[in-house]
Amino acid sequence: MSIDKESIIEKYQLHPNDRGSTPVQVAILTARINDL
Repeated sequence: MSIDKESIIEKYQLHPNDRGSTPVQVAILTARINDL
């Protein structure tokens, strides 16, 4: 099972072009850890 980064980014982004804010980074890392 792999993570869907785009859906995570859409869910946690702070503005439409947000790709690297803290909430987005934490959500992506959490999904990656849970995928282990």
